[in-house]
Amino acid sequence: MIQSARANLEEAARTLGAYASKIEADPARLEEIDNRLQELTRLKRKYGGSIDTALETLERSRAEIGELEGIGESKTQVEAAIDGGARRTRRACKQAVLNSPSRRRRPRPQDGSRT
Repeated sequence: MIQSARANLEEAARTLGAYASKIEADPARLEEIDNRLQELTRLKRKYGGSIDTALETLERSRAEIGELEGIGESKTQVEAAIDGGARRTRRACKQAVLNSPSRRRRPRPQDGSRT
């Protein structure tokens, strides 16, 4: 039994050794991964302690940004409607003044006297 266990361990050691010899070390990639892990740790700490809560915060923030963008578009539409209404009102007022009885010319008497 000990002989069998020893043979299994030696076989596992050879397999792991072969696998390890195929792995190429890439210091730049390792640094990139380490930086990413540090950023994830920072985000977890800032937004609730887990990746799930950080992602929930992200989704809420995106939804809020969408709402705020919609408000900006609505504001622009309302301002355009107000401007259009103001122009129509000004035109209607001018027309009303021009058509008012007090603005209509009365014929002048022929003798030059005023009435």
